Amino acid sequence: MYDYLNLVKKLKNSTLKNAKDTLYRELMPYSEDLASLQKYLDHLNVYLCTYFLLRYKLHLEKIAEIFDQKIQEVETFEQAFLLGEDILNEYKNRFGTVLLSVDHQLIKQALTYIQQHFHEKITLDTVSKKLHLSKNYLCHLFQEETGHKFCEYISLLRIQHAKKLIEEGKDSFTSISYTCGFSSQSHFSTTFKKYAGCTPKEYQKIILAK
Repeated sequence: MYDYLNLVKKLKNSTLKNAKDTLYRELMPYSEDLASLQKYLDHLNVYLCTYFLLRYKLHLEKIAEIFDQKIQEVETFEQAFLLGEDILNEYKNRFGTVLLSVDHQLIKQALTYIQQHFHEKITLDTVSKKLHLSKNYLCHLFQEETGHKFCEYISLLRIQHAKKLIEEGKDSFTSISYTCGFSSQSHFSTTFKKYAGCTPKEYQKIILAK
């Protein structure tokens, strides 16, 4: 029996590295069995998509469909593990847009402010003053409650919004980069690659191929 709930807990409350280490250990027994590798990834993808639907009412079927297609193309253990990392990374990013799981009122206020102003320049100093907290305390509390560092969360939110704009296909990458609060297109591309696992252009190709 696969322990996908354990992976979800690591994605939500720990670091992505810990989740990837767990993924590697769980895939290793099937390193020579392509069908089992694909089955594991398929179940992981469906579990995570279903988890977000039931827990947070987020509909991520498009993402699940993209990964389902990629799973069918896996031919080696190395490819399976790399795709597994992409799956974990993509769903990990989705926690950055979830407010419902946070109970702390001050952090709810911080998240709401960030949601409303992510397209502007946001600093820890700005938000801490809004909440009348010290920067150090807000930094500690924010990571403790959300599982993300302050700046990381802002980047995740911007990338998620950028993905939606790319999927709509109405704006140029330059326009999207500034709309989402990035200082330049190069900064946008670098950050997108870091958190999405591919460049904006590569993501666009994936969407267009659907």
